[in-house]
Amino acid sequence: MGVSPAAIALLFFCAIFTAIMSTVTGVGGVLLFAVMASVLEYAVIVPMYGAVQTTSAICRVWLYRRDILFSLFWPFLIAFLPAIALGIVVWLYLIEIKEAQPYIKMGIGLYLFVFVSTVKFRVRIKDPKRLMVITGVISGFLSAIVGVVGSLQAPFFAALDVTKEERVAIFSIASLLANGIKIPLLIVVAEKLSAGHGIIIGLIAISSIIGAFAGRKIMGKISEDVYKRAFHALLFLIACKLVIWDGIKVLWF
Repeated sequence: MGVSPAAIALLFFCAIFTAIMSTVTGVGGVLLFAVMASVLEYAVIVPMYGAVQTTSAICRVWLYRRDILFSLFWPFLIAFLPAIALGIVVWLYLIEIKEAQPYIKMGIGLYLFVFVSTVKFRVRIKDPKRLMVITGVISGFLSAIVGVVGSLQAPFFAALDVTKEERVAIFSIASLLANGIKIPLLIVVAEKLSAGHGIIIGLIAISSIIGAFAGRKIMGKISEDVYKRAFHALLFLIACKLVIWDGIKVLWF
């Protein structure tokens, strides 16, 4: 399956914006994944997203390396590893069922609708280790199936009694784990990849670095509210496309 130049350009500029969002607010990858889901085949989205987001995550981990709370890392990792193994097994099953692809696209769209409508959801749990274990399970299992879990991690990380920089550092190291472990899955879908997919991975990796450093530079100088409003509006539009154009239209028209 080839990729059009317009789709490549769209993903490149979207990656810059989402990397800035991730650096400034800790969340942003869901928009990049949503755009990828709207223009690429499901089978290649998860491993490709893992490859491109790993670069951005490495940059953010480096930028916030002094803010990482390793005492919260181990509970997350212990829960994450078995969950990601199970998630990959489910993903391997789903990519082989062609008839399920429109339903998967609709599912991703509905997931985005839920994210947009529950941005003010708050977690009441206060125990930091319990929060990290729950987040590790969610991150591991759904990362391989849905592809992006930052929106689900956010309420749990927000409940932690840490500084803004420490929270972004936690997001970054969780993102590095959740995405880096998906890179070997590119081997599984190698026959579905084209030169266009390789170009996308390279360009998004570069744009993610640009966005990460740009976000660090403007940290505290711009309104997070403005970013989040634009962010949610774009997610809503993409969710509509996935549900209506890629799902309902394919199934019933």
